[in-house]
Amino acid sequence: MKKVLKFLSRYLILLFVIWIPLNCATLKEKEKSQDLEKATPSVAEDVGPSYITSLKYELFGDRSRVNIKANKTIQYTAFKLMDPLRLIIDIPDIQPKPGTQESIQLNQGSINSISTQYFDESNITRIIIGLNQNVQYDITKTDNNELKIDIDSPKEMIVEADSPQETASFLAEESRGINELSEQGGLEEPEIPEDKPKGETAEENFTGQLITLDFQKADLLNVLRLIARISELNIITSPDVKGEVNLRLVDVPWDKALNIILKNNQLGMERDGNILRVASLNTLIAEKQAKMDAAVLEQASKKTKEIAEELVFKTIPISYADLIQTKSILDGMKSQRGDIKIDKRTKTLIILDTQNSINEMLSLLKILDKRTKQVTIEARIVEVSTTFTREFGIQWGGTINRTTGATFPNTVAVTPGPAGSTSGFAVDLPAAAGAGAGGAVGLALGSITGATTLDIVLSAMEEAGEGKIISSPKITTANHKEATIASGRSIPYQSVSAEGTQTSFAEAAISLKVTPHITPDGYIHLEINTTKNEADFGNTSGGVPSILTKEATTEVLVKNGETTVLGGLYTSDESESGGGVPGLSKIPFLGWLFKTEGKRRSSQELLIFITPKIVNLD
Repeated sequence: MKKVLKFLSRYLILLFVIWIPLNCATLKEKEKSQDLEKATPSVAEDVGPSYITSLKYELFGDRSRVNIKANKTIQYTAFKLMDPLRLIIDIPDIQPKPGTQESIQLNQGSINSISTQYFDESNITRIIIGLNQNVQYDITKTDNNELKIDIDSPKEMIVEADSPQETASFLAEESRGINELSEQGGLEEPEIPEDKPKGETAEENFTGQLITLDFQKADLLNVLRLIARISELNIITSPDVKGEVNLRLVDVPWDKALNIILKNNQLGMERDGNILRVASLNTLIAEKQAKMDAAVLEQASKKTKEIAEELVFKTIPISYADLIQTKSILDGMKSQRGDIKIDKRTKTLIILDTQNSINEMLSLLKILDKRTKQVTIEARIVEVSTTFTREFGIQWGGTINRTTGATFPNTVAVTPGPAGSTSGFAVDLPAAAGAGAGGAVGLALGSITGATTLDIVLSAMEEAGEGKIISSPKITTANHKEATIASGRSIPYQSVSAEGTQTSFAEAAISLKVTPHITPDGYIHLEINTTKNEADFGNTSGGVPSILTKEATTEVLVKNGETTVLGGLYTSDESESGGGVPGLSKIPFLGWLFKTEGKRRSSQELLIFITPKIVNLD
């Protein structure tokens, strides 16, 4: 019970806080309404021209009302613009009183301001209502001379309290109370209008500014003038465009609104730049049919003229173009009575046709029968190979001869190597040193009596090599024509089959296949295939060497006379070898006395350079 009393007391406080500014606002609205009445003095309805006699603003609960009166029947068009947000009421054939076109700032409810404009050229008075939110509105006519515009208030209201902490606590509790009432069905969720239009169908694609239109018996021409101002297009109407418009559209693109209005009045449009021509569908269909009839008549007249025109005989020599292809192209240009023949021996076209047709053919031949440009393509195939070999080895051994003084054995002798060995070394692991390759150093140690000897030989070999092979195929060809150049040899080999022994050949050649395409800006588009195949006599099978193949296929764009690198192919091989006495070669520091080692490294690199040049035939 205490909770309910507490809720009711705070609810009454909230109503009291809201009532005070609303009461003050009502007084202010009355004052502003009086200001509007003063700004729009009344005029006798039956005397003088048509005027707006009264323009008032009133506040009714949660809605604002703008009341418009005139001394004659009011016809109007209404629409909403989004940027800036404003509601526009256009009233044709009625003028505002002189001196009443000033803007009045209200800043009440959803309305910021109300102003009046007059367009003398179209005799339209425009009422502009500035809005602070995109809210709903209704327009009604109480009688022929009075218009009432009711506008919803903003969806949110800010209430100021003496203390921010008290306000936050109060609103939190009020929110809980409202949620409880909502769950019991006591409140409904408010509907908030969307600012953006719904998605269009796949057949429609409207991108115009969003507008809201409300027309009641509005003149069609005035509506089109309104859309012309919104769209910034020049609209021209044919004399058969007339009628009234009755519709209400909310937040739709202006071009969609125009499309709907035209369809509803059996109208169509033609657009040329920023000029839009509107006419009835019958008029547009009749014009289209007239154009088609004129084209048919023109074609018939042309055929009649061709039939009556005298045939002319003409021989045309062809210098550069393909004769058969040229005739095939000109066959599509000859008249109905024309005839074209060719003479392959002299490369001549023989034409019998009207002079007009022959003149058209001659104009085309000036473009087709031109010298074909030629391109020289030079390729440089560079292959670089390097090798490096290094070996280290050791040989050592010795003899020991001792007399024991015993009967047996009287002497003891130790000799290097197995029995019967002639090398003289206990460890025989030399490098491949010899004449012209590597070197060796020998050391011999012995006693004075010669009973003990020690021989040591250190050998080492290092070998390096580098080679470079350059191939430079070069070829000249016409534009758009493929050219091939190759150089090499065929290696014979034999194969045995049921038919007997046959000799075949494997190709080991350097070749260049290229198709150039010259562009108008001086570049050359190249389709290239280059190969370098060679025999490897170090690897044979049945006496026949294997074939090492290197190939590159690509398309590149190169400026005339410049060089491009198609790509590089790089291979590398590195190996290590060694040998030694098991176990002893693993001893730290002393293991080198019982082993040999070697290293080998080789690499190959292939680069292909292409340089195209346009041949100057002059």
